[in-house]
Amino acid sequence: MKKSLLFLIFSVLVRVNGFSQLTVTNNSIATTLAQTILGSGVSVSNATIDCGANGAGTFTYAGATLGVTNGIILTTGYASDASMPAQIVSEMTGNNFQDPDLATIVSGSINDVCYVAFDFVPLCSQISITFEFGSSEYDGF
Repeated sequence: MKKSLLFLIFSVLVRVNGFSQLTVTNNSIATTLAQTILGSGVSVSNATIDCGANGAGTFTYAGATLGVTNGIILTTGYASDASMPAQIVSEMTGNNFQDPDLATIVSGSINDVCYVAFDFVPLCSQISITFEFGSSEYDGF
């Protein structure tokens, strides 16, 4: 009994610690998000954002499996939920933005869109952006 209880406590502590490697700060300022993506030495203009409430933010990551250590996060739910276990699925923020280009390729409704758009001028000859894509809804749809 003591070993089982100790194992259970250890498992819970390890699980909580594993998710604390990702820190998300809500941020819906389009220019700030664009500049976070591009870094220094790049001029950003015409930045816009369309997300539900608290659907965007910046993050830092201290783990080894994600592939990036910091950047922006765009979600169809709440950005702060990204640091939580993946059981959070199908949160809807009610953002029903309609894009004519997207509507031509989607036959159903378009719900919970989140995007940031911007123009930029690099002060160098090339630019590179690393990104990761993830979803807690893969197994649900």
